Amino acid sequence: CFDTSYLKLFCVLHVMNRVYNYINIKKDIDQISTDRCITGSGASMSLSSHIHIFNQLGDNSNKNGEIYRACWEKNQLCNAQLVVKKIPLKDREFEYIKDPFSLKVLNKSTTFSELYFLKLLTLLVEQGICMNVPILYKYFVCDSCTFPPKILKYHPRTTKCLIAVTDIAQGTFKQFLKKEKRQKVNINAY
Repeated sequence: CFDTSYLKLFCVLHVMNRVYNYINIKKDIDQISTDRCITGSGASMSLSSHIHIFNQLGDNSNKNGEIYRACWEKNQLCNAQLVVKKIPLKDREFEYIKDPFSLKVLNKSTTFSELYFLKLLTLLVEQGICMNVPILYKYFVCDSCTFPPKILKYHPRTTKCLIAVTDIAQGTFKQFLKKEKRQKVNINAY
């Protein structure tokens, strides 16, 4: 943030709003049963009474699962945009849920490596260090997932999946790193 009073106030309000949303969304999501699956179909999908899923992001050709745009609603208003990821679990990966962040698991599973990375980013937000990174609100396993044929081609007979609820990010990490101003920051950080 810049060194003017107006912009400082804007930055403080942005941080306060982000923390307020984080606390309230986390409270709601923590009440979701850990065996909860996405319910409904088409335009009426949901994960809970407050998390409504609107549409799928991407072209459904990703072998690593499905990603949906969702909304955390209170008083019939969308208070925060979210992403709900539905990731198929292989049999061996299902066993990893017991100790998801062990070195053994992180070296064998890209799914749990991504979760670990998101968990670290969330710590930065919780500690007020960096407020502009995606937050991992919750993850859990669903035992009765269904996937389209394009995904089942890579994961035949898969019925278990990992559901992860995160903030929505603008663009991809690759796009973020390629921004001209960002490249100078990355070189300095390195």
